[in-house]
Amino acid sequence: MGFSFQGIHSKEKKLKARITGYPMLPAFRNNTESIPGRSGILDFGMEYSERIIPVECSVFPEQDFSALVHRIDEINGWLNPYRGVQPLIFDEYPYRYFMARMNTEISMERVSRTAGTFSLEFICPDPFGYAVEDEVFSIAAEGKTTVNRQKGNLISEPIFELNAIMDSTSSYVDIEVKENINTLDAKGEVLLTILSSLAQDESRSISENCTWGIRRRFETGKHKMSTKRFLGYDTDENGKLVINRMQEPIVVRLYQEFLDGKTTDYIKRIFEKEGVRNWDGGTKWQATTLMSMLENEKYKGDALLQKSYTVDFLTKKRTQNKGEIQMFYVEDDHDAIISKRIWECVQLEIKRRKKYLEEHGTNSYSHRPESNPFASKIICGDCNKVFARKGWQSSTGVGRKVWQCSERYEVKGVMGCANRHVEEETLIKAYLMAWNALVENREDFMEQWTEQLQSENLLEGYRAEKFIEYTDGAEPLTEMDTDFMLKTLDHIKVFEDGTLLVVFLDGTEIECKNEEE
Repeated sequence: MGFSFQGIHSKEKKLKARITGYPMLPAFRNNTESIPGRSGILDFGMEYSERIIPVECSVFPEQDFSALVHRIDEINGWLNPYRGVQPLIFDEYPYRYFMARMNTEISMERVSRTAGTFSLEFICPDPFGYAVEDEVFSIAAEGKTTVNRQKGNLISEPIFELNAIMDSTSSYVDIEVKENINTLDAKGEVLLTILSSLAQDESRSISENCTWGIRRRFETGKHKMSTKRFLGYDTDENGKLVINRMQEPIVVRLYQEFLDGKTTDYIKRIFEKEGVRNWDGGTKWQATTLMSMLENEKYKGDALLQKSYTVDFLTKKRTQNKGEIQMFYVEDDHDAIISKRIWECVQLEIKRRKKYLEEHGTNSYSHRPESNPFASKIICGDCNKVFARKGWQSSTGVGRKVWQCSERYEVKGVMGCANRHVEEETLIKAYLMAWNALVENREDFMEQWTEQLQSENLLEGYRAEKFIEYTDGAEPLTEMDTDFMLKTLDHIKVFEDGTLLVVFLDGTEIECKNEEE
């Protein structure tokens, strides 16, 4: 037999141990007060005192006294009381842990005289033992429900987590604490203050114990996850994630649409137009939610635990974990919806778009391409900033769409960038011509794409694979297809001499000349 302290078992320290005295209940501490001039005492009830747990130990035989001293030093370092209270679990009671610290020192004289045996004493400021695995009860029925607890031998204060939907006409949940205290009495006021302080400390203690239990389960890869607002997964009876086959195609489509050049804002509008249903059965989507889905590692079968944590045990306020406390990453935790390759490609594409925005001084990537297909994709060859679309009216009353550097009139009335404007029709022709040239000369680019397939950058390999697929047996394009353009075009760079440089997502660059100016 033995015990575990700080997550380390006594066997690892070559130490045998057994409890020599384990009272089922801690010692009582009566709270009474004598009042001069009054018989008897005032009874303020009782509490439990600290718990003392004596343990008889013996170290495994060593070759000499020096080795024995080294062993005892190692045990002393492990049980160092300066580290404060730590989780203590005995093999005799594996389902229960105490928060304890060593209360005695190891006497080398006794160890040497008794052939390696000695006594330890643990003190538990919190006298109660806590379940390593919590009892969980699901109550679905309305009305009065009786729950029979299986663990423990004392009345405890359970933690209730309520997940329910109540309409405005429903009654509310009320929690009352009744202590028969007269708040108008001076004695009652003092007692109320004391009880409030004790309650706050008890709340802190419970919070710390619960936190320790949760993190201990995280360390072993055990966790339970809510899927109420988690598209694509349900949970089984053990709290493990299982794929929702009805929602799985939506997640797969989201990842594919994003790699096809669409933004989350554009995908949102597509989903809403088509009536695609989200996790709660509605058809309303949020672009931010779609982006969080694209960044969620759980879709590739892994799980990052403790992304957020409670910062205040009283208010239960939670905040994002940005490295303040340890996080736990579990690989292959559950079945994946998205392959690891596609998931990594999406993360690289997210980074690429962020870099693109920074390089070209804009905050929007491909804004509303259904009505403005070249948005953020026309780049100035002089200042590297994006072009903006303008509506011009000719002297004959004919309207036309032109693209102009956003830095041309950065200050109203004062011309900045001197680069020329370009007609939208010219841009369309340049894209079609460049793509058709790529298709016609496919064999000349195959070597480049084949090399990219072997690239360490998964996104480069993915683009090369797609361009091989797109150009295989392709017919020349005769008209603009916005969705296909988003799949293939990175940007078009416009130079002052009329040159247009069409840059595709695979890195291919094809130069065109604007002969209309």
